[in-house]
Amino acid sequence: MKRFFSKHSIWALVTVITFVFGKQWSRSSRAKDVSDEGGVGQTGIEYRGALGRSSSVSGRTASSTSVRDSRKAKEGADKPRRDKQLSEDEIDLLVTDSIKSSSPIERRQAMDQILQKMRDSEMSFEDALAIGEALKEQGANDEWELLGYAMGVYQSDEAIAHLGKIPAEERVGFIENIIPGLASENADLAINLFESLEPNEQAKVRPELLRGLVDNDTAIATDYIYDSSDLENYSWRPMAELTRELVKDKGLQPALDWANELPQGPQRRDAWSSAYAVWASKDPVAAGESVNQIPDGTDRNLAINGFVSAHVHKDGEMAMTWIDAISEPGLRDAVTVRVGRQYFQRDPEAATRWYSSSGVAPSIWEQVTNSVEPK
Repeated sequence: MKRFFSKHSIWALVTVITFVFGKQWSRSSRAKDVSDEGGVGQTGIEYRGALGRSSSVSGRTASSTSVRDSRKAKEGADKPRRDKQLSEDEIDLLVTDSIKSSSPIERRQAMDQILQKMRDSEMSFEDALAIGEALKEQGANDEWELLGYAMGVYQSDEAIAHLGKIPAEERVGFIENIIPGLASENADLAINLFESLEPNEQAKVRPELLRGLVDNDTAIATDYIYDSSDLENYSWRPMAELTRELVKDKGLQPALDWANELPQGPQRRDAWSSAYAVWASKDPVAAGESVNQIPDGTDRNLAINGFVSAHVHKDGEMAMTWIDAISEPGLRDAVTVRVGRQYFQRDPEAATRWYSSSGVAPSIWEQVTNSVEPK
């Protein structure tokens, strides 16, 4: 959420304050914590309860005190709803002002008014859907994304119930839009919704789930990756996606500090490499200087792996030259093949010239060029 608002400069701050104030107000209105319960909720999605991992990573368990309760629990079950059906003219005016007003101040204020009505339960879910459809028709993708986040935060029950009414071809797109907000407030419910999807659908939705989990709590997001990792069929992608989200949300140095504190294992290796890949894509000079300051060993090798994976798209020859600094032979050969394929695909002539003077074994170069179609 915070990253999305940053696009809008100072007016993004207004909306952030709206969300944050809403969360704080909701939490302060609770008389007591609501315990997590197992079983099947009214939404038809089976709750897992707490994430249940006493984490050696975060030092905490994602229990009812660390995973924020659902909106209904926060507001109180007996609190009367104040949904008010808006007229078509009111909806048209809100949409028009939020995307077509000549004044950026008025556009921001109109969007804030929509969010405020949702937070205060003064807008029905049907009206929010109507506004969302109008925003999509006008190509206002940022505003539609923001509205979807708000649905996940403030209208989660209605949003999940609505899934049964959506055509199959639109269902994943709707989940992709609401799940960051849902995960920022109710991690368990968001995770169970995510796990109800098919693998190909999960691949599309996962970055948005992780975005919301990071907004909720870095420890919860980290625990989820560890809990869901299958070490026998391990995939680097989820941890790499989480690392990118952390860099976007927290910044590069906090993400590096986080990766450094993870226990040794494949997840830490992927987090460390991914952090340097993000850094190299943004500032290759600074990333390279940082790599040079790391003592020889595993962390340096993994940092180089991340650096060259990103930098090959900007300077293939330099990236290939950096690989030679990896001290572990098996990793060096694997990175040479993987990054070399990207270089060869982009510029086969330049890659071949580099190889002719590189000293790379012919068997490795054969793996680079096999099954690669130059662009």
